[in-house]
Amino acid sequence: MRDSFAFCRTTQLLNSIAATVVAIAASACSQHHPRAVSGPASAHAALDADDSPDTIRHTTADHATQLARALGKNSFAAKWHGDAPDNAPSEPRVKWISLTDAPAAPPTDKPSPPQPAANPKPTPVATQPAKADPQPRPQSTAPDRKALLQQLHDAIRSQNMPEIDKAVALAALSLSNQGRPLNPQDLAALPPEKQQAVRQYHKLLLALSKQIAENDGPLNPQAVTDQIQQLLGDQPIQIKNAALCRRVQGYGVYEPFDNPVFLAGREQPMIIYAELDNYRRVEIDSVYQVKLAQEVVLYNEADGLAVWHQPRVEIIDESRNRRRDFFVVQMVRLPARLGVGKYILKVRLTDQHSGSLDEATMPIQIVADEALVTNRPR
Repeated sequence: MRDSFAFCRTTQLLNSIAATVVAIAASACSQHHPRAVSGPASAHAALDADDSPDTIRHTTADHATQLARALGKNSFAAKWHGDAPDNAPSEPRVKWISLTDAPAAPPTDKPSPPQPAANPKPTPVATQPAKADPQPRPQSTAPDRKALLQQLHDAIRSQNMPEIDKAVALAALSLSNQGRPLNPQDLAALPPEKQQAVRQYHKLLLALSKQIAENDGPLNPQAVTDQIQQLLGDQPIQIKNAALCRRVQGYGVYEPFDNPVFLAGREQPMIIYAELDNYRRVEIDSVYQVKLAQEVVLYNEADGLAVWHQPRVEIIDESRNRRRDFFVVQMVRLPARLGVGKYILKVRLTDQHSGSLDEATMPIQIVADEALVTNRPR
């Protein structure tokens, strides 16, 4: 029963304190802000949007001061109930804390635990395809140089073409392999003179290829000529052109008889002009010498008998430089005793350094009628 009475007494005391606090707070607010009593709906009307933070802090502080004073004046409520101790302070002290001026919380050394993300999404991991084993490179099936050349030789031999053309083509292939000689079987079907010509052609190609590879500039014509002569060997002397002329001024500059018809009973002077090739030049004391011998014989065309001849003459030409154009001239006089008829004048030239010789023939006609003579002096 006593415990029940104490509980009721305590309850009444707490209700009295709460009522007193509410009354004090209402009184303080009504004294400082009369507009605040209009009701809870206008409780924030005293705060204007233009009020500065300092004004708001000042108003809050005034409320706290007035509340503290009110609590001091109404301390009798606690005494009235007789529960406050005698040594209790007459005026309670209230400490107002401004949240705007509150100092920042001191940093802590312990890091805050990471917060789990809402609905975490799995991070995609880039995966690389597995490297396939490298495929082995196929071995080259191209034939080597030797095999390729052999295929070309076999292809030429199997072609349906003249044997001389095959031999020349096979000789030209030697440029691809200068150490490969001609196969004698490729020349077996040719006559001896053609075989020799193909061999010379083969040597010439190899020599020219070597000269081009060794020289930085263009080919030297004289060097090529010497190389050809050296490779081909000594060629027999050759009369390229021969003519009976009225006058001769130089190489290729001459006036021939248009029609070699002469009047019988008269001595007929004329010049034998001959252009030469393949003559041998011999160097003697820094001078190139050409030494020839020339004979002139007149044959009767009807029976081939010699009816006249010019004594053999020797021709020696010396020059410090090699002559590129070489010709010889000789003055002859046909005798007046020649009878009417047709004759053959033969010129024979001998290269005394090489021992080779060559001949050229020119027709002549002797007539008795002067009207038939067309080669009259101009």
